[in-house]
Amino acid sequence: MARRAKVAENGVSLFPFMSILACLIGILTLMISVTMQVQQMEKSGRTEEEMERALENRIADALNPDQEAVEAKRAARRLERRIARAL
Repeated sequence: MARRAKVAENGVSLFPFMSILACLIGILTLMISVTMQVQQMEKSGRTEEEMERALENRIADALNPDQEAVEAKRAARRLERRIARAL
C-alpha cells in the first residue's frame, strides 16, 4: 500500500504580498489622477479662485433648475412661432 504524502502545514501564504500589491496599485492610481488634475488646471490657465467661482456657479445652477425650464419654454415658443410663420 502506498503512503500519502504529508501536506505541508507551514506553507507560504501570499496574502501579505497581494495586500501590499493592491495598496501600491491604489496609491499609484491616486497619484496619477492628482497629477492629471493639476496639469489640467494649469493647462486651462485657471486659478484656484476661478475654479471655486465656477464651482459656486455650478452649484447655484443646480439649485435653481427653474431658470433652465423658463429658458427651455422660451426657446420652444420661438420655435413654434417660426413653424407657424413657415406654414
